[in-house]
Amino acid sequence: MRIPGDVSVASLDDARWMTVTTPGITAARRPSYDMGARAATVLLQSLAGQPGRRRHLLPADVIRRESVAAPRRADAVTS
Repeated sequence: MRIPGDVSVASLDDARWMTVTTPGITAARRPSYDMGARAATVLLQSLAGQPGRRRHLLPADVIRRESVAAPRRADAVTS
């Protein structure tokens, strides 16, 4: 199979090696430090008996590289 001709590839974590592959791998770069800090805060609040939110949203950047392509049109797909 060809990437991205037949299939697109993306990852949830951006790693340095993804920039040196051919094609480069598209990835979502998540804020690891902020995720850990938020988790520690939630844990400490929970241990102190303080109510907290169940959902926490943090921003993520999509790093677009050559491993993804636009979707094919339905009438262009052959079986």
